[in-house]
Amino acid sequence: MKEDKASMSSVWKDGRTEVKPHDVFKSKRWNANFGWKKFGELTCVHTLMDTEGGWWKVDFEDDILVTKIAILNRNDCCEDRLKGAKVFVGDHQFGTIHDQKRGDWSKLKNRVEGKFLKVQG
Repeated sequence: MKEDKASMSSVWKDGRTEVKPHDVFKSKRWNANFGWKKFGELTCVHTLMDTEGGWWKVDFEDDILVTKIAILNRNDCCEDRLKGAKVFVGDHQFGTIHDQKRGDWSKLKNRVEGKFLKVQG
């Protein structure tokens, strides 16, 4: 996946790190803790408190058929922020994240074709 194909509504900045939307593609180990390099690979992205709801998006460039999506919820705090988030493939809603626990994977199944994947809070 090309780095410039991932985007997000805003990027959280503080003393820990500035995580870019494409950082999740650089990792070989998934980590649900934001920031602080001591937790390992930086695969947790964090937006600001966007009034329209934060989002993360990746462009596939071509239509692809998506049948499964797995999203890892953060483990360090704020696990409720993904509750109710809608997941889109193209312009079609793929599913909604419900009651996800801290550090757990949310797994969605459907059959949708589209040029991008977007998680909207």
